[in-house]
Amino acid sequence: MRLPIVVFLLAIVSLTRCLGSSPSENRAGASRLRPPADRLWGQRFAGPAFARFHDWTVRYQAADAVGRAALEPEGVDLASARRVELRELIQTDPSRALDQTVPIGVRRLLPAAVEERLEERIDGQGLLALLAAVPALGSTNDLPASWRTATVGDRIFRAHVHGRRLEEPTRQDVALLGIAVENELALDENPSRILEAVEAEYELERDPVCGVAGWPSSSLGSPVVLETGGGRRLALCSDTHAESVNDSLVLQESNSDGTTLGEDGLVRPASAYTEGIKRLILIRVDFSD
Repeated sequence: MRLPIVVFLLAIVSLTRCLGSSPSENRAGASRLRPPADRLWGQRFAGPAFARFHDWTVRYQAADAVGRAALEPEGVDLASARRVELRELIQTDPSRALDQTVPIGVRRLLPAAVEERLEERIDGQGLLALLAAVPALGSTNDLPASWRTATVGDRIFRAHVHGRRLEEPTRQDVALLGIAVENELALDENPSRILEAVEAEYELERDPVCGVAGWPSSSLGSPVVLETGGGRRLALCSDTHAESVNDSLVLQESNSDGTTLGEDGLVRPASAYTEGIKRLILIRVDFSD
């Protein structure tokens, strides 16, 4: 019996343009840090399921112990409906999905039965791989031309990207920040994120020195803490300095793995060895029994 087999093209070639686009408008110029979840909470609903769950959390937090117990079943139902919508949104518009992240300060107040139905936060270092395949002639496999996976520890996610990461080839040992539902991951385009207020309390209570300016982080009245993946944190005196550090990390990442960031903002191979016309070997595998 002959089985339709997918032919994989394996080559040492850096793919500098991704096949496909994001529904969300790409940001012009350098990447911009996403506001933390506690600043976005309740502002950018992607649909009724997200708005209804947000409104329920407001009612739940305002209720007493008896009221919260009565509200829990409704919260479970709303969280379940939200989870279904979020999983789909991660795949179709990862940037907007990231805007729906439930703040840590809110999660801590929710009952376990509700909290376990929310998105999983991903924060680590790992491999972001860009893969491609061509179906065999006559095959009915409905495969995309290209897709990405993110490996964090021993877990492999189907990665959905936006912004500058649409132009990125495979990257090893990079910061992977985002949210996941099951194995679907919405990956932030930035290698760092501004922590929410409840996350930054411990770092800021000692009024540390700004990692850019060298003066106390509270000097301008709006200190922030930047996390750069894998738990590394840096106290800063403003969002502006956070943007500066993030831009440096983006440049560092773009100039790794044999690529460089051009003046036009596009990532290109650093050597002609990985660009231009190449000779590839196609191996069609055919099993019979």
